[in-house]
Formats: sequence, structure tokens, C-alpha cells
Amino acid sequence: LESPIFIKEFNIDMKNIIKARLYITGLGLYQAFINDKKVGKGHLTPGYNDYDHYLRYQTYDISKLLKDENKIEVHMGNGWYKGRFWTKENNIFGSEYKLSAIILLQYNNGNEEKIYTDNTWKVKKSKEIMNNIYDGEIIDYTLPESPLEEVEFSSEENKYNLIPDFGALIEEKEIIRPSLIISPKNEKILDFGQNIVGYIRYRGKLNKSQKLILNHGEILQKGCFYNGNYYTAKAMAKYIGDGIQNIYEPKFTFYGFRYALVQGISKEDLLMENFEGVVLYTNLERTIKYDSYDIINKLMANTQRSQKGNFLDVPTDCPQRAERLGWTGDAQVFINTACFNMDSYIFYKKFMKDLRVDQVNYYNGDIPAFCPSLKQQSMPGGAVWADAATIIPWNLYFNYGDKNLLKESYPLMEDYVKTLIDKDKAQGNRNLILEGFTFGDWLAKDGPDPNSNFGATDNGFIMSVYYYHSVDLLITVAKELEKFYDVYKYTKIKNNIYKALLNEFFEENGKLKFDSQTSYVLCLHYNIYKNKDIIIDSFKERLRLDSYHIKTGFTGSPLILLTLFDNGMDEYAYRILYNEDFPGWLYAVNLGATTIWERWNSLLEDGTIGGNTMNSFNHYAYGSVCESIYSRIAGLRNLSPGWKKVKIKPQINHRIKSMDFSYNSISGKYEIKWYVKNGEFHMDITIPYGCEAFVELPNGINYNVKEGQFNYECKVDKHILEPIIDSKKPCNV
Repeated sequence: LESPIFIKEFNIDMKNIIKARLYITGLGLYQAFINDKKVGKGHLTPGYNDYDHYLRYQTYDISKLLKDENKIEVHMGNGWYKGRFWTKENNIFGSEYKLSAIILLQYNNGNEEKIYTDNTWKVKKSKEIMNNIYDGEIIDYTLPESPLEEVEFSSEENKYNLIPDFGALIEEKEIIRPSLIISPKNEKILDFGQNIVGYIRYRGKLNKSQKLILNHGEILQKGCFYNGNYYTAKAMAKYIGDGIQNIYEPKFTFYGFRYALVQGISKEDLLMENFEGVVLYTNLERTIKYDSYDIINKLMANTQRSQKGNFLDVPTDCPQRAERLGWTGDAQVFINTACFNMDSYIFYKKFMKDLRVDQVNYYNGDIPAFCPSLKQQSMPGGAVWADAATIIPWNLYFNYGDKNLLKESYPLMEDYVKTLIDKDKAQGNRNLILEGFTFGDWLAKDGPDPNSNFGATDNGFIMSVYYYHSVDLLITVAKELEKFYDVYKYTKIKNNIYKALLNEFFEENGKLKFDSQTSYVLCLHYNIYKNKDIIIDSFKERLRLDSYHIKTGFTGSPLILLTLFDNGMDEYAYRILYNEDFPGWLYAVNLGATTIWERWNSLLEDGTIGGNTMNSFNHYAYGSVCESIYSRIAGLRNLSPGWKKVKIKPQINHRIKSMDFSYNSISGKYEIKWYVKNGEFHMDITIPYGCEAFVELPNGINYNVKEGQFNYECKVDKHILEPIIDSKKPCNV
């Protein structure tokens, strides 16, 4: 049956029940109801992973839902298990719906009763005609009730690795009310005011056979509905009414959208109070508050919104088109921003399990470009993407301080590093990786072809730098875990890679052999150079030639501001951040973006889309710039695993006058509030109990403090408070 409903009726002696639990999972997705009331708050359960290697079950307290006479109904949909997804039209993991459930009843006399999924359950066809992740849902309420049928019961306990759910559920988190737009084509369009992820709920009455059709899109074109950038995803909800007042909403899909084209209801009957946007994301606690009192507030808000919209059990690249995959490069560049914004510990812990499943079962130690890889539908990710295997575990540990999880992650890291060493050996044992696939500096704007997806930075350089970086991270973790032989072994390899990098990519005088923003960022961020001053001077000149506009892609953009701030180039960092024309972060903000875009020019200045191919308006990777805003402008940097020690050093500039910032870390809440007035810097800070901070003021004076509240004032140098006049005028190239 398509979209079945499994049903079990049972009677109990309710007055003697002291506890009732439901343990349940299903393939594909399920929603359970007891006596017509939904069980739990979860959506799209049991979530998205490689079901051949583990399957999570959820546990619910159902005590308040039970009566003496009960009926449990479990509705099921295709989801990632058997619906259309990526390159498969159906049946990625299987062709049959499966349900496993236990109702555990505990009585006041100490007895227990268990109600299992067995051949006493019945099944019927639902009124769902179609559902899948990309295309949406069609529900026909005019269909007659289907007869109950016998279920096929089989014990498959050994086939599936059933484990208790160790993550957080996707839940309904926000409700957004729309306004109505009538387009030049006389289209009826709902505008939710921001790009959201979830679905539209309609409360109302549809006449018998009346069709309500909702098509979803991210932008308008010439004031009209548009979703040509969704690839083949239909992103549609269609409801066929039966003349009864109802709540119309999908159960087994989600949409990324700001706008919805409404068909089937006349303008006169279209009441905005009947519609609401239901925002879904994984139930993670927000851990940050900020107010810069200027335009970068919108950039930070857009980043948070993109994180919510792409954190649906897996860190997806985008939530709207026929893709929605867990790209590993996006996940690793964003991890520190993610952990600032929300308590992302269990979310990334689950993703690391998915990485390990793919690594061991499909990629012989390597890491795919996206994960879960859907039974090896992804190729290996190459540099930056596959390096999620080392970057994510270390940064998750540094943010949350869980050494047990770090121990569990060590095989993931080491096995990946071994694949890099094997690639090096296969290419002549030169301590470099110069051949093979990499996305490189993906979507950078400095490539020879302005329409190309690939930037100008040499791929061999990127691959070799990340070879070095992953070995370095493995050594760092080996030290934490006191694996001293591994420290010795991999340090020799690291030193050889470093020497080879200097010999291969640098001139004798210390100059880098090629000239791109990302190449200088990688040199300075990872401390790879013969002469640091030469690299800094070359970087400054490159920025001048680029008119102080960002040209980096997915590799360089997350690191460029951190690198500039950490190498005495604060003014350059601020010029790039506060640049409001193309390409730059605030270009999108000024064009009305409410989430982070995939491309610097996803939308052109005249409001037309910058191409349909690979163009998402909700793509969080470039939002990783917020790590720089939080840690260098607000000024809160982590110095030890679990945020026990921090540096507080706001790097101020004439472009920003104040910042009010707090972060609720795993060790407690840090608060920083600073402003500049009449040439003086004022700062109030709060350090949580058991923590300490190294405080550095803009005048260079330092303090070491422990828990408590502190206030500081100092004079600020004139050059910080006034624009710098560059004697060399910017060039346009």
C-alpha cells in the first residue's frame, strides 16, 4: 500500500496504570496518533541516516493519551528511505514500509504488559496520493475509507541495528503569518516575509473536490511567482477537499520558501488568517544573543535563519531544490559559527556517526562529498570537504570538551589521514598531494572564467595544505588523548609535508608562486610561509588590486576575516565585511536577503536571478563569517576545550560603535558589552563561575580575571576611530 496507516486497538485498565511508554520506529517516516492525538512533537521521524547500518527508535511517554479503550494509528510516508531523492526515483534503501513498536504498560501492582507490532495489527491505505521530500504531498479527502487489511508480520531483529535515538527531533519551532501579494499576472502569492523551512498550514473549509494547490518559491521575478532554481523539485502541496472544515498540512515533506503561489481559492475567499507558515528545524537551544546596532545585525540574523533551515537532522546545503544533501565541506566550515549560534553538540555528534558509517562501509577510509552518501551515490569529497573527518571532531571537542567523544572520533580522524598518506605515496611519496579531485576554492570569483564554479587558487596547493592541516589536527588530538607514539609518528610526516610545501609553492625569496586571496589566507591561517611579512605585503597588494572586495569561495571565505584580524590587518577585514556592493556579504543584505545565499551574486542588482543552475537562496556556508564577528569584533575567543579559558579582545574600528553580545557556553554564560564614545572605549564583561579570561583592551593593556563582572575604560587611538586614507587608489581588475 502507498502511504499506509497501521492500526491497533487495545483495552487496558487505566486506573491501575502508573506508567506507559511507546517505543517506535519505522521506514520510511512515521507519525503516530493515539486516540486521534499526535504522539510527541517530532516531524520527519525517525530522521535521515543510512538505515542499512543503524535505525533509531524514539521513546514517548503516552500516559496522558490513553483511556480504557484505545486505538493507535501510525501513518507512514516515503521519506529518504523509499521516496524520490537525489538520483534515485524510489527505493533507495527498500521498497516496503516497515513498522516496529512496543507499548509498555506498568501497573501499580508491579506487573508489566507489552503490546507489540504483530499480526494482530491491521493496515489500510491513507488518502495520501503522493509524498516525497522533493515534490511535496497530494492528499485527496474525497477518497472513500479504505478497508482494513491483514499485515505481513516478520521478525527482522537481526536485519536492522536498532538503537535509541541519541539526537534531537525535528520539531515545529515557529509560526509565521503571511501577507498577500497580487502579482502583475494576477497571481495570488503568500509572502511570509522571510525565507523559511517547513510547510504551510491551512485551516479552513474546502468544498467537495475543490483543489487547494500551494507551490513554493524563494524569490519573485518582476513581481511574479518563481521557483525555476529548484531543479526538478515540484515543491507542491495539493489538497482535494471533502466539504468539511479541516486542517490541511503535509506530514512527510518540507519546503524551503518565502513565497507560495495559491491556486484553487478565489481572491475574495482567500483569508490570510487561515494560513500560517510552520517553521521546522532540529530542536537545538539557541545559545547566543547579539546587537551591533547596525547592518551586520541582519547578516547575523540571516546566518541563524540559514542554520535553522538547514539543520534538519543532517546539515544540508540547501532545503528547497532537488538536492538537500549533507555536504561535508559546508558542515566543517560552519561548525564554529554553528556552535556559537545553537547548542550543536548532539547534532554534529550524529553527523560524525554518519561520516563513520560511510567511511567504513563504502569509502575505505575516505570521506564522501556528502553524507549520508545514500549507499555511495556521492564521490569522495577531496580536500576541504573530506577534511570534515578531522576538522569537525576537533572543533566539536574544543567547543564542548567531551573527551570521550573525542576518543570515539579518533579512528574516524586517523583512518582518513591514512588515506591522505596513501594518496601521497601513490603520487611519488613527495609529501604532497597534487593530483586527484577537489572542489578547490568552490564558487570563488577570481577564476579565469567568471562563469566558472572554480576559483584561481591552485588545486594542488589546496590539497597539500589540507593534507598538512589534517595531519596537524590528528597530532593535536593524539596529544589530548596521550597517544604519544602517534604524536611522534605523525609529527615526522607533518614536518615533511611542511618542508615540501615551502619547496614546491614558494620562491627562494619567500614569495608565493601564485597570487590569489585564498592562497594568502591559507598561508597565514595555517602558518605556512618562508617569510610572513612578504606574504602579508602580497596579500595587501592583492586586496588593493581587487578593490578590497572579497574574491574567495568556499575554502577562503570562512577564513579570510579571521586571517586578516589575526595578522594586523583589521582595517582590511572591516573594509571587506562592510562593503555593500558586489561581491560581499552586505550586498545580499541590501537586496533583501533574509538567509545566506549560495553565490555572491545569486541575485543581480536589478532583482533578476543570477542563473538557475546551482543557485540557492538558503545556503549557510558563507554565514561562517559570523565566527569572525563573534570572536574578533564582539571579541570572545575560546582558548581551551569546553570554554574554561577565553580571550576577550574586541578589535574595534570606526565602522562600528558598539556591540552587546552574550554566549551561553557549555561552561556558562559569557557576556560582553562595549561601546566607543568621545574617543573612549567602555566595556562590561561577565565571566561564568569556574572560568577565566585574558582581557586585552584596544590600548594594549592586558588583564587576567576569573569569574565575576568587570568594567573597563580606556582611550582609543585616533587611527582606529577614523577612516584610513590609502595612498594607492583601488584598482578595478
